[in-house]
Amino acid sequence: MSAALAASMSVSTGADTAAADVHPAPGASTSVGSDVVSLTSPLKGDIYRAGSQMTIAWTNPRVQTISQIVLVTESDNGPQPVTTVAEDVDAQSGSYEWTVPDDLTEGLYRLEVGTPPDAAYSGQFWVERPDLLRVNW
Repeated sequence: MSAALAASMSVSTGADTAAADVHPAPGASTSVGSDVVSLTSPLKGDIYRAGSQMTIAWTNPRVQTISQIVLVTESDNGPQPVTTVAEDVDAQSGSYEWTVPDDLTEGLYRLEVGTPPDAAYSGQFWVERPDLLRVNW
C-alpha cells in the first residue's frame, strides 16, 4: 500500500486493511485501489435535506477525469448503488455541485467516487425528508 493511500484512509475499526478495501467501514472516508481523489466533503455525520445543494469536494486528484460519482447505501455485501450523481467529472476542478433528489428515501448514504476498484468513498451522511410527518412520543 502506498504511503499516500495509507495517509488518506481513515478506517479506524481495527479491522484488517484488506477487508476495509473491499467493504469500507460505515462512516469512514477511504480509497480503494488507487487514490482517485481524497474526499473532503461530504463528511461522516453531515446532514442534507432532500432537494438541497450538496458540494462534493476533494483534493489530490490522481486522474484527469472522475469516471463517475454514485450515491450508495451500505449492505452486508458492501456498497449498493442508488443513483448515478455524475459521469466524466473534471477531477482538477476539486468539486462538484449536486442537488439531492426531492424524492430520495430518508436514510444513510455514501458517495462512491470513481469506478471500483479505483474508487474513494465518502463518510456516511444522512439525508432527511422535511415533508415526512414526524410524531414524537
